[in-house]
Amino acid sequence: MSDIKYLIAKEDIGRPDLISYKVYGTVKYSQVVLSYNEVYDPFTDLKVGTYIYLPQNPIKYGGMK
Repeated sequence: MSDIKYLIAKEDIGRPDLISYKVYGTVKYSQVVLSYNEVYDPFTDLKVGTYIYLPQNPIKYGGMK
């Protein structure tokens, strides 16, 4: 199973909850979005036009069921 490749948009800056919702349909994987990509500050570490990678199964990486 390969990772999901996600392109950061302007509205995603500082909003790991929004990225989680767009990819997984719920905000409960926000922490997975950050930790899987080693993002420490979502306001400065997420850059418009760059890609992050997300696991197909976020529960394996600390997401809530």
